[in-house]
Amino acid sequence: MRRLFLYLCLVCLWLIPVTAQDETTATPAPTVPNLIGLTAAQAEAALNAAGMRLDPFIISVDTGTGNFNTIIDQSPATGETVNQGASISITVRHEYNLELRWQTPEHNNNLFNVRNLSETNIAFGGVRFKASTADNFVDTSAFPDTLRTQQCIQSWTFTPGNNDFEQLAGCRFVQDNGIIGLPDVSDQFWIHASAFDIYQDGVYRATCQQSAGQCQVWVSPSSIAEDIAPYVYLIYDAQQLVVYNNSDSQWMDLAHLFIDGSDVSLSETRNWDRLIIPDIDRLAPNQCVRFTRDVTIQPLDNCDEIAFVVTNNAFWQNIFLVTDLLAGEDVKRCPSLSGERTICLLQR
Repeated sequence: MRRLFLYLCLVCLWLIPVTAQDETTATPAPTVPNLIGLTAAQAEAALNAAGMRLDPFIISVDTGTGNFNTIIDQSPATGETVNQGASISITVRHEYNLELRWQTPEHNNNLFNVRNLSETNIAFGGVRFKASTADNFVDTSAFPDTLRTQQCIQSWTFTPGNNDFEQLAGCRFVQDNGIIGLPDVSDQFWIHASAFDIYQDGVYRATCQQSAGQCQVWVSPSSIAEDIAPYVYLIYDAQQLVVYNNSDSQWMDLAHLFIDGSDVSLSETRNWDRLIIPDIDRLAPNQCVRFTRDVTIQPLDNCDEIAFVVTNNAFWQNIFLVTDLLAGEDVKRCPSLSGERTICLLQR
């Protein structure tokens, strides 16, 4: 009996340090960083670095305390403990510059109207609409690329004639070539769903509730959204090519960027050997993706690598083409590798 007792004591002593060791080596849950005052792009970089994600549905308001185009609220709050990979919601203060109206009873819901509320023209070419339940955007490419100040553009549920327009309250004019027909029921996003979404250059802007009949939203007035860097930065040496966002406050769009010869679609997650975030349609500040011949070497410029692919095809050692579809198709050339490092800076 005494021998059994001693044996049990030894077993207990052996188990205690193992249990303590397991507890001390457990990965601590991440703590939500303070995002107030940052741009949305800066917030995404901070969250990714801390093991979290930015909720893609960014809330925009035109009231509150804080500078325009910066974050004034977040959920969960600063300092709260969350699970690894948790999605963090932000609210950004913007000055609304578009008013959308639909469901006008006198027109049997046939009319969708967009009015520029601002005193400056708005680049409208990158603005897209879709029902919140739909996967694809409605083709509104027939709308003019620029929506002039205080003017309107309209879509109808039938193919309109020259005189089929309505000068709604607040509109000085219905803009020339600003009326399009969407006779296909599946394209009538403001009628056949409970809500519809507005995107600009692939960036979510707002959701409007169908039952409300109108809503106000903010979009960037410039041809490339002001929260998107107006350039692409590539740096390469004999072993690797890096697409690097060296902006300190803007995203770098990848969804519309294609590097000839790379055999990889930049925003297609299946093409990368390693990926630390769920999608790479864009790079947050200081983030990069890399083509490398040797995964053991560090990325150039000490960037935060979110994806890499190992390749024997060092296409960047010769002249290569980059196709940019962000603001219309634009094909540019990057020089062949020269010296220890080469930088290719492309304006968008």
